[in-house]
Amino acid sequence: MDVCSEIAETGLTEISLESSDRKSYCLSNSRGSMEVFQAKIRVKHAVRRHSSEAEALFQLQLGNFRRFGEIMEKDEKARSLNLTLFAILLFLLSSVSCTPLLIGQAAYQGMGIVAVAASMEDSDKLKDSVKAFNEAFRYEDYEKASVCVSPDEKEKFWSEVDRFTGKIRIAEYELRDMQPDEKKNHATAIVHFQYWRTESLVLKTVSITQKWQCSEKDKAWRVSDSGFAAFPSNSH
Repeated sequence: MDVCSEIAETGLTEISLESSDRKSYCLSNSRGSMEVFQAKIRVKHAVRRHSSEAEALFQLQLGNFRRFGEIMEKDEKARSLNLTLFAILLFLLSSVSCTPLLIGQAAYQGMGIVAVAASMEDSDKLKDSVKAFNEAFRYEDYEKASVCVSPDEKEKFWSEVDRFTGKIRIAEYELRDMQPDEKKNHATAIVHFQYWRTESLVLKTVSITQKWQCSEKDKAWRVSDSGFAAFPSNSH
């Protein structure tokens, strides 16, 4: 079958582009106008050309998207690494900046603990001295009690001993309160006594205030005023 017969049998849509010139000639003789046929051939060329350009553009855009994705992935990893490094740096800086504060706070607390411990130690010494003095006086061990008396109060103390001896007996005593002054070298103690007089044998009570002083020399607490003058001098 020649070219013209092929065109006549298949129609315009099956025409091969390589033999377009020859088929165009035959078509002008067998089917319609040569101009119509050539127009359709140009359309096919344009469609194929545009399709190729569109495919190429699509592949180009696809490649760009892939490269963009890779760049974004790298940037994301970089940002994650930068954030991690920044967090570590911030932690180290905060630790370093807080260290002097923590040391200062610990030192302040340590000083507070030392001060409290020293205050408690002084309080314990005062309490022991008050109890030792009144315990010895209760059992009429006046020599032992005199050790707790300030040197300049010894004479007054022994006068009180003379007033008690054979006349007043102490049954019990209770230390109810102690109050050191601000300088921590003077204090007062409130002591409650149960006692009786030998001539009446009636149990009585009295509360007295004793004054105490801490020696600067040996840091020992000694009574400066026993308060025993508050005991009534007779049974009334």
